[in-house]
Amino acid sequence: MSTQFNDIRAALDTQLDTLGLTVAYENVSYEPVEGSPYVRATLLPAETEQLTLGATGKDRHTGLYQIDVMFAAGDSAVTATPDTIADAFKRGSSFTYNGLTVSIRSASIDSGRREAGWFIVPVIIRYYATTTARS
Repeated sequence: MSTQFNDIRAALDTQLDTLGLTVAYENVSYEPVEGSPYVRATLLPAETEQLTLGATGKDRHTGLYQIDVMFAAGDSAVTATPDTIADAFKRGSSFTYNGLTVSIRSASIDSGRREAGWFIVPVIIRYYATTTARS
């Protein structure tokens, strides 16, 4: 059984872990503490595309890794965090997990918004990975 999507997620999550931030990962229980900043990581895979033909062909996986920076509305002390994250996932960098390499196409910071006492700034990481086609 292949683990391509889990390996993509793990490669990106492992890089995020190097930043020493409090992270709320998908499908992992996390209860935010009021006023304590954290980030929320979400993998948003796009359609897998056939890259080459044949039984031993290659597939191209693309998608977004969205990291929402969550901090108390009005708290300006952590406004550098989105840039720190974008720097850690700069264009051209790559991360490997379980033999699968994930390459970064771009990192951008979206407009912030207020939501239930939090100010949320999304950092959008565009990635791709090439794998052996599923058989």
